[in-house]
Amino acid sequence: MAEPLRVLIVEDRPDDAELIARHLRDVGLNAVWERVDTETAFAAKLDTRPDLIIADYSLPQFSAPRALDLLKARGLDIPFIVVSGTIGEDAAVAAMRSGARDYVFKGNLSRLRPAVEREVLAAADRKAARVAEGDLVLRLGSTFDSALDAVVTMDADGVITDWNPMAQTIFGWSKSEAVGRLVADTIIPQRHREAHRLGLQRFLETGKGPVLNTRLEMEGLHRDSHEFPIELSIGATPSAHGYVFSAFARDISERRRAEEAVRRLAATVAASPDAIISADLNGSIISWNAGAERMYGYAAEDTIGRSLSVIVPEDRNDELRAALDRVTRGEQIEQIETIRQRRDGSLVEVSISLAPLTDAHGTVIATTGIARDMSAAKQAALALQASEERYRRIVETAFEGVWIIDRNNRTTFVNRRMADMLGYAPEEMLGKAVLAFMDPDAQTAFAANRDGRQQAHQAEHEFRFRRKDGSELWVLLESSPDRDAAGNYVGSLAMVTDVTERRHAQKALEHQTRHDALTGLPNRLLLAERLAETLTVAQSAHRQVGVLVLDLDHFKEVNETFGLLAGDRLLEQVGPRLQSEIGTGDLVARLGGDEFGVLLPETDGATATALAGRVLRALQRPFEVTGQHLDVAASIGIAIFPNDGDDAGTLLRHADIALFVAKQARGAFVRYAPEHEKQGANRLTLMAELRQALQENDQLFLQFQPLVNLRDRSLAGVEALVRWKHPQRGLVPPMEFVPFAEKTGLIQPLTRWVLTSALKQSAAWHRGGHAIPVSVNISMRDLVDAEFPQLVAKLLDDAAVEPSWVRLEITESIIMSKPEAAINTLSQLRKLGVRLAVDDFGTGYSSLAYLDRLPIHEIKIDKSFVSAMAREVSRTNIVRASIDLGHSLRLASVAEGVEDARTWDLLAALACDMAQGYFISRPLLAEDVLPWLARWQGASGKSADRAA
Repeated sequence: MAEPLRVLIVEDRPDDAELIARHLRDVGLNAVWERVDTETAFAAKLDTRPDLIIADYSLPQFSAPRALDLLKARGLDIPFIVVSGTIGEDAAVAAMRSGARDYVFKGNLSRLRPAVEREVLAAADRKAARVAEGDLVLRLGSTFDSALDAVVTMDADGVITDWNPMAQTIFGWSKSEAVGRLVADTIIPQRHREAHRLGLQRFLETGKGPVLNTRLEMEGLHRDSHEFPIELSIGATPSAHGYVFSAFARDISERRRAEEAVRRLAATVAASPDAIISADLNGSIISWNAGAERMYGYAAEDTIGRSLSVIVPEDRNDELRAALDRVTRGEQIEQIETIRQRRDGSLVEVSISLAPLTDAHGTVIATTGIARDMSAAKQAALALQASEERYRRIVETAFEGVWIIDRNNRTTFVNRRMADMLGYAPEEMLGKAVLAFMDPDAQTAFAANRDGRQQAHQAEHEFRFRRKDGSELWVLLESSPDRDAAGNYVGSLAMVTDVTERRHAQKALEHQTRHDALTGLPNRLLLAERLAETLTVAQSAHRQVGVLVLDLDHFKEVNETFGLLAGDRLLEQVGPRLQSEIGTGDLVARLGGDEFGVLLPETDGATATALAGRVLRALQRPFEVTGQHLDVAASIGIAIFPNDGDDAGTLLRHADIALFVAKQARGAFVRYAPEHEKQGANRLTLMAELRQALQENDQLFLQFQPLVNLRDRSLAGVEALVRWKHPQRGLVPPMEFVPFAEKTGLIQPLTRWVLTSALKQSAAWHRGGHAIPVSVNISMRDLVDAEFPQLVAKLLDDAAVEPSWVRLEITESIIMSKPEAAINTLSQLRKLGVRLAVDDFGTGYSSLAYLDRLPIHEIKIDKSFVSAMAREVSRTNIVRASIDLGHSLRLASVAEGVEDARTWDLLAALACDMAQGYFISRPLLAEDVLPWLARWQGASGKSADRAA
């Protein structure tokens, strides 16, 4: 025994203690001992933790049973052997039951050594087991805290109840987002959801589940809708409320790729010219692979059991013995070049690596060697050189930038494309820190992601860099860590794509959501936001705030007399004229059509009224449009915070009511007063008459505006537009009754009337052999109505119309008001087979966050962008970005407001799918659609009534 054995002897007779100690030394045990004979001394010595206790059974002041009680009380595991000359068999058995490991009679000390060795070794094993158990508990705790598997729990309804960090990493949902959602809707692909539902139902009914407590492989669903392979294990645990189901999922994408790589590697090894041979310590061959057969000419059965000298020339035997001796000592020999002999006597130059093979205890039991024909290695080196040259050419000519950094974030390589993006020569970037090329925000994000970047592949992130000339460069950067053979991080490789142009286009779209496309002025949305912010400040500062809403009195006549383009030119001049009359802190906005708004952050009633008079006089001056001088008057409604309303919505509504009163006289301004509410009764009267028109069914009618495919000019469908011919008022424009129908709840019966009439007409066209789908606009009230999908299904059935003949259009602003409810309704409508389109796309930019979740088929790009394409490059870029975005999400794109051939050609060049506008056709009565089709077909030479 290398270490001294510390022995505590419990004995009242020193001679007997010396006898025991001398016996231990005589039999070869290196024992260091102490003697005690009282309980107090024994207890004190226990603090030193002796390796062994040898005790007489009975002492005058102490006893072995009492000593064992003290050991138990302290919870100590020390081998305890009773050595006594007087102990009887019963006492010995009692001592063993109390914890003694053995008993030896003083007259037969020959049993003492094996007993001591056995019990000391057993105690060491128990100690090792306890240490191992403690380590195991710590490792298990660490494993659970940093589990590599996604752990998801759900209740019997399939609702997620818990979600660990790895689940967030694998599936893309944060815990707060995932908990409370259905498992099926969150991580299970659509095609597997029914099987999941049936399996859960079967288990709850029968207690049997074929996939429980088994490990299976299937596809998981990421939040971004892509599928990936997972290894899944599911367990069910009874709980007070039924069952709790636990799923352990592991992303095995890398394993799948690794398995494929292993299969490819195995095929490569099978065909490798390398010889792999194992031999025992005497040099006898014990394994011989196919590569050895090819290299040396011997079959395996001819060499197994023979000496390695069969392939070693005589003059190399000493070299072989020396190498085997080194390997036997545990050394590893790498790539020694030598000569070996083939079966036919010819010699071959080889490079050999030798390594020891050990057993479970680390003892060398054999050696293995890999021999490579040096001629093959030379050929491989040449091939590698050629491969590296090809790789370099590919990297240097790649469209994407390639950027490699070391562990200190310094540039070690960039290709020509990357350097060109930043305006540098490649050699100028070498050795410089990647942070030197980033703007401060990108530097902060890069530094914060250090650990993630060094540990795993990083998906695409947007970063802003600075070019050499100081301009900004927006890129998508995707990186992977580079590791050495030991697995240590040594740097990163990034693939970089320039997205500056796309970023600018997106910024333009974002700007457009809060600004009017024609005039560039803030729109109603931005005015409402600024008004709400201003009221918050004004309330605490006790200031008054004014709102003016004005409307041009003869704008309709300008459009009808001089055309829509002239009307646009007039509207473009109104904003500057208004701004010339207001203060620098005031805001002018276009609210829609010929309606404008003015926000006065600091004013009072008298000041606002005086300003309204100046504005009216300014607008009375003629406008010059296309060489004509046009007189256009205006009417203005005024509302003042806090007297006329204490929130943004109320102020705008009261200013609108005041405008309605002012328009009765035209060319006037009116400040809101409560009695003006009564004059709004005219609108209520109009709505009452609309309700009557819906019942009588002889005043409302539809017009249909064609949509055509840009690729071949074939007809894609028609959009149904409601019109109202009032018996007294004449033709009432849609803008004068549709918005108010939305506010009063009449929009739902109006939508039903339009749907019913449009479906009836579509069925008639189909019966006549013309497959013409129809589009119908639906409102917010329809979209949040839980029964609307059932209504659509009934109307389709009543009209005997296929769902694919119908396209329902929803504006972006409607979707964004209640996105989750909208997604739910749209999903039900899509299941019916109805096509869905987002109308006025680009005017509700925030819906881009939901666009990939919307179950739609196409987007309709707002006419404010399309109509200006031929004149403004920025609008063309916005349309291009919208088309590309739609196509990336597999959505068709429709351009509204196509007014001329130049716009048509631009859209075709941008790969837009469909177009609609006056260049194709104005809205038509039903009986005029087929004659138009004939003319359109004749002009294009193609079948014009083919469905999209």
